[in-house]
Amino acid sequence: MIKGRFALFCDYALTSSEGKLSIIGEFDHLHSTNNKAILGKAFLVASFFGIPNSKYDLQVRLSNEKGDDELFKQNFNLITSPEGKVNIMIEFQGLTFNKFGVYKAIITEAGKSVLETNLSVVKVNALPQA
Repeated sequence: MIKGRFALFCDYALTSSEGKLSIIGEFDHLHSTNNKAILGKAFLVASFFGIPNSKYDLQVRLSNEKGDDELFKQNFNLITSPEGKVNIMIEFQGLTFNKFGVYKAIITEAGKSVLETNLSVVKVNALPQA
């Protein structure tokens, strides 16, 4: 089974030609003054460690804790590097959260949770000042 290293939401992520992962603007809260929260642009980044040069089938799912607002679900067929590492970077644009509360990005292999991270979607009266 593959092992999760980390998962997080961020403003931007990229992998260089040398294979270096860069993550900019990590966050775990989304604030909205409207009845629905919209995430303009963001990335979900997850990193794993497994057997070198091996194939793994993972599923990524993003939904609220109750499971009644699923926003994303996708399968990934991955091959680890000669060092046993592999990353997933998912770009979201205009993702609409229909409910407030905690949303979970859960990554599974063969139905078993490998890694997860939370995003709290919060209704506020006014956005925080920078």
